Amino acid sequence: MDITEAADGEEAMEKIRENKPQLVLTDLNMPRMNGIELITKLKNSVDNHDIPIIGATKYDEFSQEGLDIRTRLLRLGADDFINMPYSRNDLPARVNSLIGI
Repeated sequence: MDITEAADGEEAMEKIRENKPQLVLTDLNMPRMNGIELITKLKNSVDNHDIPIIGATKYDEFSQEGLDIRTRLLRLGADDFINMPYSRNDLPARVNSLIGI
């Protein structure tokens, strides 16, 4: 598995445009463009709407309008949500369920 890292959502979008990944794992708490904005841009993109996305955060500050963060992300189009810190076995199982590795 090749892993590409980005410092923030804007850098992630640039890297995704350059080389479409099989999956995006995004922290919601990022500078310049947070994970909510990244998920929204990807799911509204003609070229990238089909990329599976896992949102991750340890904060519930992204809850809105009475929705917990997991429900909010799923409604935005994310495929899964994981609380941080996540267990060593939890993330690989979620990735496997989305892209079968």
